[in-house]
Amino acid sequence: MWVQLLRAADTQALWLALLGASLPGGSVGPVSPSSLAAPPEAVGPGDHAASAPEWPTDQALAAPLHRLWRQIRHDSRRFASLDDAARHRLRRRIKRLRYALELAASLWPARKVRALARSLAKAQQPLGLFNDTVVALAHYRAWVDQDARAWFAVGWLQARHDALLAPCAEALARLAQAKPAWPAPAKPRG
Repeated sequence: MWVQLLRAADTQALWLALLGASLPGGSVGPVSPSSLAAPPEAVGPGDHAASAPEWPTDQALAAPLHRLWRQIRHDSRRFASLDDAARHRLRRRIKRLRYALELAASLWPARKVRALARSLAKAQQPLGLFNDTVVALAHYRAWVDQDARAWFAVGWLQARHDALLAPCAEALARLAQAKPAWPAPAKPRG
């Protein structure tokens, strides 16, 4: 039920309006509870377009998504040289792009959106395991002074940390081959 509610056209329109308002120079007009209170069936087909605020265009949303995509691809190519904090930042960027893509999914072809979302999810999974290992490793390293048995966990987690690097790199290499679902942003005229 919640998934259907979140994917409803009215809910997506509200989120897109809020997202558009947060863009630099973005203004979608006032969005008030009263303007959203009427159920969709209470608004006639002609009335909705006239009363709806200006939603951001797919190009306005494509620019920040494309910037995030470029950062992800850049960091993916140099994953082996990143420290653990930068790897976690890459994971968060992938998650942010995936959620933003799902939010704006109605703007672009469904097949392209699904393909990219699937690629993002497949990259997110090994990076999540990797980050869980990094957090556990830091936790157990803090305990070695109080309890020598923590060294066993540190050794096991360090081996897991090293073993997870390859699956992460493979998933990121596959992600780098994916195509964005949005149109290429317009080049600024100079």
